[in-house]
Amino acid sequence: MGSSDFKQRLLEIDSLVAGISIVVLVVITCAGVVKRYFINDPIVWLEEIQVWLFLWLTFFGGSIAFRTKSHVVIEILVDMMPKMIQKYVGTIVYIMSMFVLVYLFIKCNLLLQLFITTNKTTNVLRIPSSIQMGGVLFGVFLMILNYTIVIIKELKSQKGGDME
Repeated sequence: MGSSDFKQRLLEIDSLVAGISIVVLVVITCAGVVKRYFINDPIVWLEEIQVWLFLWLTFFGGSIAFRTKSHVVIEILVDMMPKMIQKYVGTIVYIMSMFVLVYLFIKCNLLLQLFITTNKTTNVLRIPSSIQMGGVLFGVFLMILNYTIVIIKELKSQKGGDME
């Protein structure tokens, strides 16, 4: 059990959070439908939790997509280009993606700080909104980290392939 095991577990925390989020989302949504339409007693806090879970599912799911290289790409255009240009396109896409992710990270961090200083809470459950934004910020951080790791691995494999 070395530091690489810890690093791998840290990088895969997104799968755990996204998995739990989707299970809880499905369960509480089904419970909400039953309570609203069959018992005629809606769960008043349901939407608040659903928004949190959707946000966490989106950002932690995005991290999974970057790590597993299953994010949306338009390969048909890139595949039509010469190999040399394809490498440059990949680099440009990485730089643009990182710019957007870093911008999102900075804005999420500012919003988190605002939520903390103003003690903003949710309307119904009065849970600190900083918990929600902290999850989003961590998800964006994992996206940046996973995408960078994937790109480094690709560059190493390309460099190794060029040497042969």
